[in-house]
Amino acid sequence: MTNRRARFSTLWVGLILLAATACGCLSTMVRKGWNDPGDKRFMSERTFKPDEMQWLKSTTTIFFIRPEDAPYRALFEAALARAWHLTPVKVAPISEINQYADRSRYSYFLISGEWEVFEAKTAANPDLHQLMQHNRFYLCLVRAGQNPNPLEGATVYSRSELHIEFGSLGQFQTMFLNDGPVAYYQAARFRNWSPGQIEMYLTSVDRDLQHAFRRWLFEDFSDDAQMAKLKTGTLLIPDYVLVDFNKWTGDESGRHDPAKLLREYKHPYKIVTAGELTDAVASSAGPVYVFDYVRSSSDQFVSVFEKSRGMIYRHYRHETYNLDDDDFDLF
Repeated sequence: MTNRRARFSTLWVGLILLAATACGCLSTMVRKGWNDPGDKRFMSERTFKPDEMQWLKSTTTIFFIRPEDAPYRALFEAALARAWHLTPVKVAPISEINQYADRSRYSYFLISGEWEVFEAKTAANPDLHQLMQHNRFYLCLVRAGQNPNPLEGATVYSRSELHIEFGSLGQFQTMFLNDGPVAYYQAARFRNWSPGQIEMYLTSVDRDLQHAFRRWLFEDFSDDAQMAKLKTGTLLIPDYVLVDFNKWTGDESGRHDPAKLLREYKHPYKIVTAGELTDAVASSAGPVYVFDYVRSSSDQFVSVFEKSRGMIYRHYRHETYNLDDDDFDLF
C-alpha cells in the first residue's frame, strides 16, 4: 500500500508539473499572439522593431478630439504635453482629419472598436442565428495602412480600453460600421474620456514605447513598490464607477452605495467628477493615484494609474457586469 501511494504521489506530482508547464506555455502563446494571429486585434504583447520605432519617432502624432471636446481643447493639449514625449503631438478636431491625410508624415491616436458575434443552431431554431454580441472600444496609436480604413493593414503601437455609455452603443456601432471617423466620433460617449484620464493612459503608453514595448491586454500585474506608496496617498475614484449596470435591460440609472462598494478599501480615497480628476492631475506636483474601471459587454479591467508612472496595477475579470467590493481589495 505504501509503494502504491508513493507511485500515485509521484505520478500526481508529475501530472501537476506537466499541467503547470502546459499552462505556462499556453500563457506565453497567448501573450505573444496565439489568440490574435496577424495582430488584427492589437491585444498581444509585442516588441517593435527598430525600423518601426524609427518611423514612429519621425512623425507628428495627431490626437483627434470629438466635437463636444472643443471647449476643453486646451485641457487636452496640456494633458498631452505632460504625458507624451515620444513624438511631436498636436490636438485636432476630428473634422480636420483630411488635413492630416499624409500617412507617411503622421501617426494618429484614434478611437476604434471591435465586435464579436457568436452564432449557434438549436433544435428549435436550426438556422444559424446570432446568439450574443461582444464589443470592446479603445484608443489606439496607429501607423495607418494604405486602405481607406486606417486600421486595415496598420501597425498599432498601443491600445487603451474605453468604457462606453450603453445608451450610445447602438448609434456608435451603426456609424462605426457604415461611416468614417468624422461621423462616429460624434456618437462616441465614453465614461473614461476626460483630459485627466487620457493623460494617465498616454503616460503609460509613452513609458512602454520608450522601450519599444506594447503590453498584453489581459496582463494582471502589480508594481508592488508603487502600490505600497498608495497606502499613504489618496486614491482618486471617478464617480462613474458608481453606475449600476442592469445586464438584462442595459439600464444605467441605478447607483451603487459607495460605502458598501468600498468597504474592502481601508486607505484614503476620494470620489471625484471628471473635472475634479482632471484638475487634480494637472495641478498636483506630487504623486496622483487614479482608480480606473473599464467594462465591455461582459468583462472588465480594473487598474490604478499614477500620474508620472502610468499604470501600476491591473486586474482583468471576465463574465462580470459591475464592480463589487472585491475589486477594491487592491493589496
